[in-house]
Amino acid sequence: MSMPIINMTRQLIIVMALGVMTMNALQAQQPAAGNVIYFDLNKPTLNAAARQTLNELIKTNKIKKDQNLLLYGYADYLGTRAHNDSLSTDRAMNTRAYLIDKGIPERYITVCVGKGMIERKPGAGQKGYAKDRKVEVITDAARLKALTCKPLADLPMMNWSKNVSSLNVHATHPAIITRDDSAVSERLSNGDKYVGKLSAKGMKINKGTYQWVNGNKYTGDYKDDKKDGHGIFRWANGDILEGMWKEDEIQTGTLVIPYNGPLYHSDSGHTRTHTVYSGNLVYTGMFTNRMLNGSGKATWPNMDRYDGEWANDKMNGHGIYYWSTGEYYDGEWKDNKMWGTGKLFNASGAMIQVGIWENDVYKGR
Repeated sequence: MSMPIINMTRQLIIVMALGVMTMNALQAQQPAAGNVIYFDLNKPTLNAAARQTLNELIKTNKIKKDQNLLLYGYADYLGTRAHNDSLSTDRAMNTRAYLIDKGIPERYITVCVGKGMIERKPGAGQKGYAKDRKVEVITDAARLKALTCKPLADLPMMNWSKNVSSLNVHATHPAIITRDDSAVSERLSNGDKYVGKLSAKGMKINKGTYQWVNGNKYTGDYKDDKKDGHGIFRWANGDILEGMWKEDEIQTGTLVIPYNGPLYHSDSGHTRTHTVYSGNLVYTGMFTNRMLNGSGKATWPNMDRYDGEWANDKMNGHGIYYWSTGEYYDGEWKDNKMWGTGKLFNASGAMIQVGIWENDVYKGR
């Protein structure tokens, strides 16, 4: 999925850039401390040997269900740095998904921003270094305390209403009024400006435009000095909210948020891939308390989409999530995760799983 994704808490508008962290040749030659699994060349998915290693680590209590752990992903020197940064993080995210599927509580797992490629001296040819294609699972208490982990950022979905929650209110500073035959122009002492109709009591009514000194602007209907009716609120950063308002609060509408950055996509097998997208996050639906609440539809720049119920800015209740790959899930959601009864369909529309889901993991019928 993505964020869109099966686990939305990793998907929606503030994704940190993946930093490049490298090791010199001497460090790379040293064996990694901790528990390590290895990956095939240029692959983010766990192979049979990696899954077997994790199973054994869980079985022998080297990975426990009640201990904190960090996941660091790595890549070899082949490929570009940008590709290896995302590849190393994808490997760690796939390891995380597998551990959760095996019963390790999500709250104990922290995925650190991928280490990227391990730099080595030239001369290895195109074979790369198999031992550099790895994920390190760190459980040792001393190392957990000593290491600096930059946690993987939440996906932008988690901040749909970052601006909606801070909509500007109209200033009440003393104003200088200029009247003509068609409208009233009101420039407030703090630099805000209003062009539109005023009632006999000096309240904004009918149509008008209010521009704040910070560059935000509302154009639309007013009633008794408040946004009421149809209107468009434009933030200086390019975000747009258009819809129906009542007493200064948005009721229903469309929120458009320009976005340029990485999104993580997970298919039904929890395979994670990372791509940079440029486009718009778009939500159309209901709002209460300046948050996404009620029925609504959302689309991400990678063309993943969701149609269903929302509560407190998150997918909650029944809904259908469509991946850009054609797969879709029709069922219950809890805080952006598949949780409850649901059905999973492949790209051809054939049902491949039905039953109970918890924390994005299929639990059976």
